[in-house]
Amino acid sequence: MLGPSGVHPTGIPHPAIVPPSGKQEHDQYDRGMYMKPQVEVKREKEPKKPVIKKPLNAFMLYMKEMRAKVIAECTLKESAAINQILGRRWHALTREEQAKYYELARKERQLHMQLYPTWSARDNYEAGLSGVAGEKSKADWGKKKRRKREKQQDSNTDPGSPKKCRARFGLNQQTDWCGPCR
Repeated sequence: MLGPSGVHPTGIPHPAIVPPSGKQEHDQYDRGMYMKPQVEVKREKEPKKPVIKKPLNAFMLYMKEMRAKVIAECTLKESAAINQILGRRWHALTREEQAKYYELARKERQLHMQLYPTWSARDNYEAGLSGVAGEKSKADWGKKKRRKREKQQDSNTDPGSPKKCRARFGLNQQTDWCGPCR
């Protein structure tokens, strides 16, 4: 059952067999020895499609170009603070200065369309979907759930009547109005 070097046909060495070095290699076995076994859900693995990123917009191109300069000028390391500085600088640019980046973004979009003519941004989100319960199906992406309106029914009037109590009974007969209208 065990191979010549004390290895099981599956390729996993048997823990009771001492390797030729004289020591057992406990590193790879001891770590998992006390851990709870993880239950793996076996699904049919589909070959993953490569994720094609969206082309960068004008601001993203500006950020890509200027990030290194801002990091060199500032002592900040947090990306949120750096992004805030870059955002302020972007808004401080004139239209002509921003036009350079808008033109670069337009060229990048055109190149992207030539390289991937059938690509849609939705393709990246559909790749992560599976038929597991509780997840959205491909048809549900991008659709908003509509809430149903609750119909108000008055106990002393016809439920099919759409008019408010004031219009139906007038200001003189407020005693006939429903509770919310009083």
